[in-house]
Amino acid sequence: MDTKTMVKAPRKLPAARLDPSALARKAALYRTLLVIGFFVLWEVLANIGAIDERSASKPTAILAAFGEMFAGNTDTYQALSDTLYVLVIAFIIAVAIGMPLGLALALNATIREAYMSIVIYLLGIPKTIFLPLFVLFFGLGNGSAIAFGAVLGFLQITVNVVAGVDSIEPRFFRVASAFGGSKWHSFVHVILPGAAPAIFAGLWHGVRNAFIGVLIAQMFVSNIGIGYLVKVYTNNFNIDSAMVLIIISAVAVILLGTLWELGEARLTKWKSTVRS
Repeated sequence: MDTKTMVKAPRKLPAARLDPSALARKAALYRTLLVIGFFVLWEVLANIGAIDERSASKPTAILAAFGEMFAGNTDTYQALSDTLYVLVIAFIIAVAIGMPLGLALALNATIREAYMSIVIYLLGIPKTIFLPLFVLFFGLGNGSAIAFGAVLGFLQITVNVVAGVDSIEPRFFRVASAFGGSKWHSFVHVILPGAAPAIFAGLWHGVRNAFIGVLIAQMFVSNIGIGYLVKVYTNNFNIDSAMVLIIISAVAVILLGTLWELGEARLTKWKSTVRS
């Protein structure tokens, strides 16, 4: 046999690549090691003077500040509850506006032609330039933070709902029509299940952007919440306490994203069944 025409046998993949659970555990270990290494490096650089503790702090100082802030410090708990309250209200408003608007843009060609370009334009520009207008309309405090968070949230929800409906294959609508299904049946049994993954993605991006909007508003135009406390601590050069709140916010987003992924996987389990 001509050696040039010989076909090499496919190389076997490592077992970890063939086992999703083993791959997930390995990836989690790598992420954990990266985080630990980052904090160790941060601590070492601060101790040798490579970075200024007065402006960047260090992990051990932040850990000590964490205990002090939650040991009977009512301001911290009040800020957390205020931010959570504002975020929930902003997200509810974002969903109430974004879901119907997204469905209207996706299902009505005239509405889509008239307003989709406006939504895309608003999505692409920095929303913080409009923050002074929110202050003029809603004043300082909860009003501006809720409105700003809702705007950042509903834009993401709207665009993802439109993308989800557009991703549904036309043949599903033809099958529903062939079986005599009404528009309502098509909406319930075709549109909602077919667009469910994009809707979940839109809701996640909505709550994440609403949280960002709330924090930004609280930092610049409010006197309550986590964002306001971060501004106060930073202005007073209390970097340790400010970093505690920043880390708490980051961890909260990561945990919320993990829980959201688990919920989405559970509620859209039918996808794997359909594919198999």
